[in-house]
Amino acid sequence: MKKHLALLLIFLACVVAEAQEKVEVEVSEKEMSEGIQTAFTVFIPESSAKSVTKEWEKFINERSIFEFATKGTTQTFEKAFMGISNIFSDDKKVYSKRSLKIEERAGNELIAFNVVHEDISNLYLDVIAKISAVDSGVYVNSFIKYADSVFISEANTSVDNLNTIKEYIRQFGVETYKIVVAEQVESEEKELKKQEDILKDSKRAIKQLDKSIGRYDTEIDQHKYDTKVLTRELEGIEERLQMAKGALRNTKKKSEEYYLIKEKVKEVENERKKNLNSLKSNKNKISKNQSAIKDAENQIIANEKIQAIQSEVIKKKELRVEEYKTKYSNIK
Repeated sequence: MKKHLALLLIFLACVVAEAQEKVEVEVSEKEMSEGIQTAFTVFIPESSAKSVTKEWEKFINERSIFEFATKGTTQTFEKAFMGISNIFSDDKKVYSKRSLKIEERAGNELIAFNVVHEDISNLYLDVIAKISAVDSGVYVNSFIKYADSVFISEANTSVDNLNTIKEYIRQFGVETYKIVVAEQVESEEKELKKQEDILKDSKRAIKQLDKSIGRYDTEIDQHKYDTKVLTRELEGIEERLQMAKGALRNTKKKSEEYYLIKEKVKEVENERKKNLNSLKSNKNKISKNQSAIKDAENQIIANEKIQAIQSEVIKKKELRVEEYKTKYSNIK
């Protein structure tokens, strides 16, 4: 049992390790504008040359290599820089602090001058970054040299100091990749909100449609009631019209009474016509409201389908957001 548990723990550890978005720095010889030099290479997945360049300029301005060394290592590091630099120069230079500036070079190279933390040392270095974009991301090859153009390499720098530089470059890779993934998280969260808004709009639409159906039903009931009233009124009008026409037939033509009754017949006929028009209008209104109810019901069905689809889309988007958040937290 213990053996099985141990194997399970090993398996889970492997899964977790594999899930980590590990940022590594490779030290090797690379070609750059000043020949073949030692490069500290970091790969930033899913990034663009433009965004990496922006973050490199920001990072190099805000962070110092010395931040990644212990106090003791920093002192050793400074002495090593001073000693090695002076070995390659007849003039024992005194390094003065210059303002940090960044220049662009041909071949996608950027050079930052005076990369040093003023609270730790007056010594400065020049850091050259060669940025190369590929389909899957961006490679940043960093070359570091002393004031007298001697490049740092494994031959002239201790393992501890090389590791300090590697950690410096690696941290740039970690922070930049985190920015890339953070933007992915933000983009996915915006898309998630967009899909949630579609779902909310659909739910609101159904509520409004339900209210509309209720209003249409009320109007139909009113029109039906009005139709009954008009129908009863029409029966009375028809009865009065028949009586008036009968009286007209029994009255001597061209007499004064005849003209009065004839005028009455005309008046009742107009009343009948008005009543029939009202009945027709009510019938049309009922038909129109019934069609509106049918349309609203169809829209409700359509929105219910939208909600079913959106619920699935949102679930997938939520998982996507969590995947990116997990990816972000696993960048090491």
